[in-house]
Amino acid sequence: MIGMILCGVQGKRLRPLTDEIPKPLIEIKEDYTILNQQIISFKNAGIEKVVLLTGYLTKKIEERYHEKWNGVRIEYSVEDAARSLERHPNGA
Repeated sequence: MIGMILCGVQGKRLRPLTDEIPKPLIEIKEDYTILNQQIISFKNAGIEKVVLLTGYLTKKIEERYHEKWNGVRIEYSVEDAARSLERHPNGA
């Protein structure tokens, strides 16, 4: 089975934390990130491969997780320009 995790938004509401690191790399505790938790949860559910949908500061995510992390294969789908997930004026 393959899992997918959205990692491409800037996390504007978490500034200044996200000025230099992407939101998924924010540490919950020392050397333990939000993305660590998500990948571990997928692994515990039997997922062997995760595709990280990135855009904002992709290189920092790639530097940390490479092609395999904690026994889970990692692939990257990189969007050219990170987009904000702001609500459309009509709520869509």
